[in-house]
Amino acid sequence: MKVISRVLILPCATAILIAVVAWFAHAGGSGSWFLAFCAIWVVLMWVASLHLLIHLWLPEWYFHSRDFEKSGRIYELFGVLLLRKLVQRGPIHILAPAIQYSGVRESLRSLELEMRKAESIHQLAFLASLLLLTYALYNGWLDSAGWLLFFNTILNVYPVALQRYNRVRLERLLEKKAPHQPLQQKGLALPVYEPSSQAGRPDCWYRSF
Repeated sequence: MKVISRVLILPCATAILIAVVAWFAHAGGSGSWFLAFCAIWVVLMWVASLHLLIHLWLPEWYFHSRDFEKSGRIYELFGVLLLRKLVQRGPIHILAPAIQYSGVRESLRSLELEMRKAESIHQLAFLASLLLLTYALYNGWLDSAGWLLFFNTILNVYPVALQRYNRVRLERLLEKKAPHQPLQQKGLALPVYEPSSQAGRPDCWYRSF
C-alpha cells in the first residue's frame, strides 16, 4: 500500500507542476509574488515526489566540506542561524515536530543520510527552478524574475546552506568521538535509502543539533 501511494504521488505532483507552469507561462508577466511562490514550491514538491521513487542523490564529492566552510562563519553571515531557530522553535517546528535531532548517538548515520537527502532535493529543485527564472528573464518579466529568485533563495538556497553548516558541526562531533577513525567507519559512507524505523513518522528534511 505504501509503494502504491508513492507511485500515485508523482503523477499527481506532475499534473500540478504542469498546471502551475502553464499558469506561469500565461500570467508570468503580471509580476505576482504569489504565482512565483507557487511555481518554486511546486517544483520543490515535484522533486521531492520524484525522490520517493528513484531516490535522487548528488555525487559523493559534493557532500565533502570545503576549507572555507569549516569555520561555519560564511553560513552564519548568510543567516542560517535564524533559519535554524525557526526550524527548532518556529512555525516549521509546529508543522513538523520531528525535525530536530534527538541526540541519540546511534542515529548519527541516519541523521547524515537525512541531511544528504534534504540537500539533494533542495539543490536539484534550485537548479530546476532556474529554468523558470531564465524563462522570465527571456520574456523581460523582471518583477516575476525577482520574486522567483527571492523564493528560490528562501525555499532552496537557505535549506542547502543549513545542511552544509550542520554537516560541519556533525563532522566535528564525530572527530571528537573517534578522532582517528576514517569517516567511512563512522557511518558516513555513501548514502543508501533507509526508511524510518518508526512507523508513521514523517521523513525529516531539516536536522539541527
